[in-house]
Amino acid sequence: PELENGAGSGGDDVESDGEGALSKFHHRRRFRLSFFLVVTMALVMCGCSMTAFSVRLITPFGTMSEASFTLFGLAERLPGLTEHENSFATRFGQVTYIVFAFATILCHLAILGVFMFAGIADRHLRLAATAAR
Repeated sequence: PELENGAGSGGDDVESDGEGALSKFHHRRRFRLSFFLVVTMALVMCGCSMTAFSVRLITPFGTMSEASFTLFGLAERLPGLTEHENSFATRFGQVTYIVFAFATILCHLAILGVFMFAGIADRHLRLAATAAR
């Protein structure tokens, strides 16, 4: 009786339409997340290029010097601000600054981008979760 009045086939049509709507929802959501991920990467790069801070040395006799730095500019000028420019300690400090100020953030965003655009197989989810942490 259900097949005669179309109730059984109507249920199947609704279910397939529901899957199509769900697929469109996930596609739109994935597109929005991808868009925001790319915008975030661009904003991080712009933020690293903008003036981050200024240093002004003031003595009782007046202002000695004033300098403004961007994050990229500080990474470049960091060795020149030390007594021994090419010493191991200076270069180690410069590399540490670069790794934690730029590389960590950009690598996390790149990993999220790979996960977003390439997708992850079910068998690799545990490894992907570990890499993302």
